[in-house]
Amino acid sequence: MVFFETAATVVFDINFIVQIIIIALVIFGVTQKPDRRRHGSIMAIALIINLVSFAIVMLPQLFFKWDVLVHYNFAAIILIHAIIGAVAISSGLIFSIRFLIFLRRKDPLNCGTKMEMRLVNLSWLVSFILGVVFYFIFYTTISAT
Repeated sequence: MVFFETAATVVFDINFIVQIIIIALVIFGVTQKPDRRRHGSIMAIALIINLVSFAIVMLPQLFFKWDVLVHYNFAAIILIHAIIGAVAISSGLIFSIRFLIFLRRKDPLNCGTKMEMRLVNLSWLVSFILGVVFYFIFYTTISAT
């Protein structure tokens, strides 16, 4: 059973849907900036969901399917996706930890600058787009054969 009529298994289709939900949460979180508490909470939730998805689905597949990815010349797109995604996750983790610290101390919620957060959001979006491109190229061409 597949959702998108690709050669992907249900696990990857579900992960794809989860990634769409995460990017929607990030976009919604960006719109909540005037309410910094809500903004930080939404972004932290998106980060936690992404960390779980990464640990359960993406990281194991990177190791288990590396030979297939290299064989079909997908190593470059995966490495770029992984590096940009790692920047987004690690930066988001730093902001989320700062957010939790500021919440505990009752300090003003100022976890980073606009430029820093824009770079994190951009890296998250670029990583998402590269993941979508990889998903459709890999599961509609290579895996289908």
